[in-house]
Amino acid sequence: MKNIIVKITAALVLVALGGWGTALAQERVRPGIYEVSIDGTVAANRCYSPAEVKSMNLDSKSMQAWAEKQAAEKKCTVSGFKISGNTVTMTETCGARTATTVATYSGDSFDLVITSVTDKGTTTTHVKARRTGDCK
Repeated sequence: MKNIIVKITAALVLVALGGWGTALAQERVRPGIYEVSIDGTVAANRCYSPAEVKSMNLDSKSMQAWAEKQAAEKKCTVSGFKISGNTVTMTETCGARTATTVATYSGDSFDLVITSVTDKGTTTTHVKARRTGDCK
């Protein structure tokens, strides 16, 4: 379970990339404690610090550049980066694994659908996060 939480946390940071698609930076994700559930089961309560959400609240061009840099550090690539309304879509390819993420933002919550394709098949993971308060 801890390995899944680490992966999901990394995915949340990487894919929490947008919101409303304007050129200006805006608050898409507020700092605070988020209850994170994976496929309907609460997996963690995670504190997102102001420093962590700063990268999530950049303008769309800077967000895409940031996501591409993060992926490159893992020897991965990002493609299909798109913002439409409050939904961000992107695909990250790491070797034989491809993960397409659709992230939708709604105030103090976000919803991710991650579809991963490997040589072993396709899996879909649904991650929901909702802000429950301030970090301690």
